[in-house]
Amino acid sequence: MCQGVTNTVTAVKNAQMAESPLLLIGGAAATLLKGRGALQDIDQLVLFRPLCKFCATVQRLRDIQPTLTRALHIAQSGTPGTHDTIRYDTIR
Repeated sequence: MCQGVTNTVTAVKNAQMAESPLLLIGGAAATLLKGRGALQDIDQLVLFRPLCKFCATVQRLRDIQPTLTRALHIAQSGTPGTHDTIRYDTIR
């Protein structure tokens, strides 16, 4: 998981302006730690919504594959760019 998703904002904006397909997968604090000041406990969707056509947070393990499939489809159609967040405890 990426610990510096906020560091990608410039690259995501550049990809958006260049109309280059991009799939960004960011890590997030475990659900239990959300709202408690844990590492990676920022609202990534708010940060990336203005830059991406599709943003999602995966809450359940079984939702990873369909969410990424949808994100890839959307990223490759029209003007590119998607962002998906997967909470740490979702994949553990």
